[in-house]
Amino acid sequence: MSNPSIQEKAVWLAQTNGVPRVLKCWTPRLERMFDTEAAVYDRLHKNHPAGHHLFPKCIARGNILCST
Repeated sequence: MSNPSIQEKAVWLAQTNGVPRVLKCWTPRLERMFDTEAAVYDRLHKNHPAGHHLFPKCIARGNILCST
């Protein structure tokens, strides 16, 4: 989904155990922006009407390790 020429943030669609996910990667320089976005998703998750799950909860964060 992301423009490959942008190196600060990337977004992918993926499946984990058959569940669709949106994966976002941020550079450490943008960690504060990540915190702000995660807080929005957390508030939406906490305040959704019973039985309606329109927005997911931010599940995890951490360093990405890549190998070739």
